[in-house]
Amino acid sequence: MDVETNPSVTFNNDRNHQEEPERALKKIGDLNHQFASKTEENELLALDHLAALKLEEQLISLKNEVESLQFQKRDLEAQLDAKTAETKLQ
Repeated sequence: MDVETNPSVTFNNDRNHQEEPERALKKIGDLNHQFASKTEENELLALDHLAALKLEEQLISLKNEVESLQFQKRDLEAQLDAKTAETKLQ
């Protein structure tokens, strides 16, 4: 028994075989674009994170400096109070 092929079906099959690689290439291109976009976003987030860490270090340093200055202020105030009391006794 001879099988007749419908030219219309053969054409559609050929077209599908041609379109499939094109769709795959488009999908690969889309995925590459998404990957590049996510990579750039990740790099920007990493830079933001580094900047935040530097700011945190600066804040800790400033906090320590303020605490040190507060201790110095208390010591100077105590010395002033002692001198004032000494002056009043004379």
